[in-house]
Amino acid sequence: MINRPLRDFSLILLALLLAGCTSTKAPLRFPGFEGASAQSLAIVRESGHVFLRAVDGKKYDPPPIVFEMAETFRQYQVPSGEHQLTVYYQYGDISSNDVTIPAMLEAGHTYYFQGNPDKLFVSFGTLTSGKWHPAIFDDTAARTLPAAATTAPAP
Repeated sequence: MINRPLRDFSLILLALLLAGCTSTKAPLRFPGFEGASAQSLAIVRESGHVFLRAVDGKKYDPPPIVFEMAETFRQYQVPSGEHQLTVYYQYGDISSNDVTIPAMLEAGHTYYFQGNPDKLFVSFGTLTSGKWHPAIFDDTAARTLPAAATTAPAP
């Protein structure tokens, strides 16, 4: 039989390991851009409950992330230049329609998303009040890219 202090310590350690923190996957080439040179790539990171669905109309439905307790975001390598990034917001049972954000990406820069939902964002079944205001930030240059349209969640 395990003594009580050891059992308590094990339970505390397990709870800390399973705590609700986030993790980020290593960057992958976004499908359709495999031929781009390594020097031309920017990194686009999912974050803030905003997930990347497509780049320039090239859709990608990655396999689900399983066996991870933390919220996990992916990172993608995309060639520099002007792109149309299609994103969606998902937080628990709340999910939005797709929104396309125009973005001028620079090689060697890292970009991340923010969902910016309204403060009063309530969901009762299929009825949802509130909008989200997607934004993309250039983490390398510490600046926000031009704003996209505001959208309401999908019913």
